[in-house]
Amino acid sequence: MRIGLALTPKYSETAKKIYFSLKAEGFQPDFIVYCFPQQQTIFKFLNFKKFIKNLIIKITPMLILKSLYGNYLPGEISKIYYVKGINSNRALRVFLKEGPSVVVVFGCGIVGKRLCDHFHNVLLNAHAGKLPEYRGVNNVEWAYLEDAPLIGTIHFIVSHIDAGDIVYEQVLRKEEQATSIDEIRKKAFEQVFELFPKAIKRLQQTDFMAIKQNKERTTRYVMHPFLRYILEKRLHSHTK
Repeated sequence: MRIGLALTPKYSETAKKIYFSLKAEGFQPDFIVYCFPQQQTIFKFLNFKKFIKNLIIKITPMLILKSLYGNYLPGEISKIYYVKGINSNRALRVFLKEGPSVVVVFGCGIVGKRLCDHFHNVLLNAHAGKLPEYRGVNNVEWAYLEDAPLIGTIHFIVSHIDAGDIVYEQVLRKEEQATSIDEIRKKAFEQVFELFPKAIKRLQQTDFMAIKQNKERTTRYVMHPFLRYILEKRLHSHTK
C-alpha cells in the first residue's frame, strides 16, 4: 500500500501527531505533499531577479519543514513535494506520478472536484462528528448541545462537504468537565486524528466495504452564534 500525506504549514503540532501516529502503526508516508496556499503572496511585493526567486522557492519549503517538523523528516521520507495548494495543477501531477493507494489530507482546505474525481476513494479526511447528521464545522458543538454521542469518523473526500463514504467510525470520549468550546473541540480532534491508522487497517481488510451516507440534507452545518453562546454558558458553569 502506497501512502501519501497532504498538509499545510498551519497546525504544525497536529500534523506531527498525525505523522507519528501513522508511523507507529507501520504506515509511514511514502511521500508528503506540502501545500502553501499563500505562497505567491510571499513574492508579490519583492523584486528579486528570476534566478534568485526560483532558488528561494526551492530552498524555503525544506527549511520550513525542518523548522516545523524537526530533523527527522528529510532523513526518513524520500519524497517531499511542495505545491501552491491542494487544488493546484502541480498537486494533481504529483498525485498522478506517485499513484497512492491512500492519502491522509489535513488542513488543506476544501478539495476540488477535479482531484476528488481523479482519486476517488483515495483521499481521507478526519471528522469529529456523526455523519451525515453532523456535517460542517461545528460538529463537536452540536453533539454537546444536543447531548448526542460524539463520533469520530474517517471518510473519503468527495466534492461535497463531508459527504464521502465512511471508512471507519468510533465513539469518542466526551469531556464532562470541559469549560469552553475551544477545549471540547481540541480534545475531540486529538482523538479523531488518531483514527487514521485504524482506518487504513480497515482498508487493508479483504472484507472492507465503505459505509455509504444517505442523501438526506442536514440543517447542522454551522451553529448559530446564539446557540454557541448557550453551549459556552453551559460549559462555563462547570467551573462553579
